[in-house]
Amino acid sequence: NPPIGGFFFTLLQNLCKTCKLYNMKTKRLFLFAAYHPKNIVDEALVYYVKSLSKFGDVVLCMDSDCVTSEMNKLKKYTLHTIAIRHGEYDFGSYKRAYLWSYENLKLSSYDFVYLVNDSVYGPMYPLGRYFDAMENMGHDAFGLVTKKRTSHPHIQSWFIGTKPDIFLSDWFDSFMRNIKKLPDKGQITSQYENGFSKLVIEHGFTWDCLYYVFNRGVYN
Repeated sequence: NPPIGGFFFTLLQNLCKTCKLYNMKTKRLFLFAAYHPKNIVDEALVYYVKSLSKFGDVVLCMDSDCVTSEMNKLKKYTLHTIAIRHGEYDFGSYKRAYLWSYENLKLSSYDFVYLVNDSVYGPMYPLGRYFDAMENMGHDAFGLVTKKRTSHPHIQSWFIGTKPDIFLSDWFDSFMRNIKKLPDKGQITSQYENGFSKLVIEHGFTWDCLYYVFNRGVYN
């Protein structure tokens, strides 16, 4: 091609690439629940939140009375942080992160909303391929791990992803707002962890996970 033609051809290519990247950029919101018995933000939490922040916005709530200097360790990786000992476990933190996001963000601008907690350490592998795999499974809700051979199959609550038909629904909003303190962790698991996956099915949607565990061996 003549030089001028080549110049405009290259310019057009670059513009198309820019438009494609802009239009295809996936917007994720991570509602992150954390806890530390000593009211500190440790290196593992900073690493995890930093890793997630490369893939979306993070709103974090700690079920701990952390001082400002501790929460400042997360400041550059989060949109907002909350630190209050509420005793409602991870779902209580998810609720508080959700309520802040509902009031201060435009949830409809996101492609995916995730509920993530610090029950596990990581990531040990690049996260991008896992997001690609989960988000392209063809389900409305998804996660990393499920226990299927139980009477209550469910997405394990430390990593749950949802599409807009879930996180913009009235029933999801009601579910999140009505999380409350329960007497023991077993009831929390039954009502909220198992309950969320059950609600997805009851409202005509589907869910699945990348990995399956069939017993409690994963915890050992």
